[in-house]
Amino acid sequence: MPTKGAKTGCSTVVVLPDGRADFAGTVLGARALILAGGGALSPMAQLARELGMPTVLTVQRLPVTSLPLGRVVHVDGALGALEVRT
Repeated sequence: MPTKGAKTGCSTVVVLPDGRADFAGTVLGARALILAGGGALSPMAQLARELGMPTVLTVQRLPVTSLPLGRVVHVDGALGALEVRT
């Protein structure tokens, strides 16, 4: 089960602690994915690429697992950037 999911309008950004394959069902239908741990070859990163889902990997400076529900975030998978909006 993911640690948090932040809603942005009608789009959901899923935040996961790592890229284990057992989280696969949680990202279907999500708009973007944030992995606090795991790398580009993790099963979730590979699935996100297949789905064309913007993904930011190994977020270490920001405690993403403590994002409150409903927080607006911007995920730029091309840059690997995550912006938390207040």
